[in-house]
Amino acid sequence: MTREKRRARTHSTSRVLFCGNAWTMSSAAAAKTTYDTLLKRLLDRDPETWSLVSGFFDRKPVLVFLWTLTLSPRLVATVQRTILTAGGEELAEEAKTMLLAQVLARRAGLEAKEPFDTLVVHHPQGKPFWDLDD
Repeated sequence: MTREKRRARTHSTSRVLFCGNAWTMSSAAAAKTTYDTLLKRLLDRDPETWSLVSGFFDRKPVLVFLWTLTLSPRLVATVQRTILTAGGEELAEEAKTMLLAQVLARRAGLEAKEPFDTLVVHHPQGKPFWDLDD
């Protein structure tokens, strides 16, 4: 890929506005089951318009869902309702802000390297999402 194409793609993704939410789940099994259920619904959508991430944050299993304004509001509501029905509890605002920033930064980094697909991060020691080298 030429430098101009890479720069253009990075610039265009930086203009995309994502909304997001994050929930703690009652168990890692609940997070995995919910993730798998939602992934089946989302896979036929353009991966540039959404991200569903499962992992651990503050030693608790979490699900994070990011979406652009072009994704159907009805689908967004369905995703949120499914997570809440599975026992998800919305993270506190400060923790959610920090986690969403980490996920968005990771997504931007991956997009700069290659086209983005879904991403799952599980860490048994509950370390922050992207600080897995410690």
